[in-house]
Amino acid sequence: MPRIPEDIIHQVTERNDIVEVISQYFPLKKAGNNFKAPCPFHYEKTPSFIVNPQKQIFHCFGCGVGGNVISFVMKKDGLTFIESVRHLAERVNIVIPEEQASKELQHRKNFISEIFEINQRAVEFYKKNLLIDKSSESQAARDYLKKRKVALDTVRIFDIGYAPNSWDGLCQFLTKNGFAIEKIEKAGLAIRKNDGSGFYDRFRNRIIFPIYDIRSRCIAFGGRDLGDGSVKYLNSPETPVYTKGRHLYALNIVRDFIHDQNGLVVVEGYMDCIAPFQAGIKNIAASLGTALTTDQIRLIRRFTDKIIFLYDADSAGQNAMERSLELLLQEDMEVKIVQLADGMDPDSYVTNFGFQALQREIDQARSFFSFKLEILKKRYDLKVPEGKSNIAKSLLPLLNQISDDIKRNAYLKELSEAIGLPESVIAGQYVKMKQYPKDSDQTGIPLSQRSRLQDYQKIEMGMIRLMLEEKRYIEKTKELISVDDFQDKISRQLLEKIYEIFISGQTVNAVKLINIIEDQDIQQTISNLMANDELIVGNKEKMHNDYVNRIIKDRLKLKRKSLMQEIQRAEQSGDDEKLNELKLEFTKILKQNV
Repeated sequence: MPRIPEDIIHQVTERNDIVEVISQYFPLKKAGNNFKAPCPFHYEKTPSFIVNPQKQIFHCFGCGVGGNVISFVMKKDGLTFIESVRHLAERVNIVIPEEQASKELQHRKNFISEIFEINQRAVEFYKKNLLIDKSSESQAARDYLKKRKVALDTVRIFDIGYAPNSWDGLCQFLTKNGFAIEKIEKAGLAIRKNDGSGFYDRFRNRIIFPIYDIRSRCIAFGGRDLGDGSVKYLNSPETPVYTKGRHLYALNIVRDFIHDQNGLVVVEGYMDCIAPFQAGIKNIAASLGTALTTDQIRLIRRFTDKIIFLYDADSAGQNAMERSLELLLQEDMEVKIVQLADGMDPDSYVTNFGFQALQREIDQARSFFSFKLEILKKRYDLKVPEGKSNIAKSLLPLLNQISDDIKRNAYLKELSEAIGLPESVIAGQYVKMKQYPKDSDQTGIPLSQRSRLQDYQKIEMGMIRLMLEEKRYIEKTKELISVDDFQDKISRQLLEKIYEIFISGQTVNAVKLINIIEDQDIQQTISNLMANDELIVGNKEKMHNDYVNRIIKDRLKLKRKSLMQEIQRAEQSGDDEKLNELKLEFTKILKQNV
């Protein structure tokens, strides 16, 4: 994908006032120099979400999320960086040059737009046939939904429709409205006859479930047969706008409920999603298949890091959950699993037992580990050593995907108790199995996630804050401090970027820094840094001098420590020439004063 020029990104952030943009989503209340509101990304009673119009940043002191106007749109609408920039550019009529770079690219954009338009007109056609058409077939479709207890409001929310039992009803409708039959075929809605003499509708005599992307653009359809056809459910093929395994049914509808309910409930099919939603389970979406793919997991990750599986109780549903586990853990997702009674699916369960019963099942969802452990205990004999060993070998690789030491140790303890072996034995086996240890470097932990910062980290972050506020502190710092003088991993990255922007002659500020750094954790570190006014108290000049002195002292201290270690090695190896050089250098370091 072509990159958008930096000057265009800068224009987008300059012309999209962050207060105006966020106010279009929910009301903001003036609070001193800032604006406040309850955070849209987690539940809270006391507002801790602030928007600073001067610095053009937002930050939540509750959950740590933050950034600039582009970051907000990415997080709130679940868009990529490029999509967010384009959305905001359209808002203020900024033309992105690369969008007009070639006729081929423009032709492709027009083609994609036409596919979306065809799909949307098909949605209207199917809805009209379900809700307005007086034929006996349409009445049968309405009766079917009534039998399934799907309310009219729900039909409208999900844009449910009906494909009539005619060979080319949709094709005729679309061609009469000016769409070429070849384009309708490309959209996956028409099929060419075997003899090449014409086309017929893909969906006939079916309840239609439109599938939307996260931007609420119709990308595909699913159809439930109302006759005696051999294929109960039929889905769109892959098209220029639809790739299987990249989307979730209803995610565009429920995304705002995900934050309120602290997680996403994932089911398999359309009705498994619609029936619980209608009953009151609003944070629910369907995977449109079996096991979740990496693309789907990363899409969910834009909104939450918690998934509750609510798959069918049959073996296919259980196997699908198992296949998804490793991918989910690799993406640092928290996974819980609801196990319904045998023979039940979410649709039948909520229809028979109601909202409260299903909500109770969700609230009592088991951890992925307990779920997997229970399956393995049925599969292997715990009375023999081989059975215990097989269970441990099956679970330990999953634990290696978990970055949280506390959670991992808790699961190791649970495994120990379940198979009746000492925890030390299980832990020893885990260490032996683990080939690629997770990086536990404390300096790589995002600022928003650290419970206590080291002194040097506070000083370096304070220095960054001063430089982002006033250009003169960049000039003074650059004369005395190099990137390597910073000990904290994130601080070094920020200082390096600040120096790069400064050397290029551009203005350095928090918004620009957020634009060029893609790591969301570092973006949140910047927003936290700029939102926390307690970091800058008193005389800024004195603060800067104190920071410089401390950083230089720390640099000399580390250098002395390094030289001492080299001197010891030289003494042990008997290298007198090297030893004398090191001692001379060490003496020079001792004489340096700040």
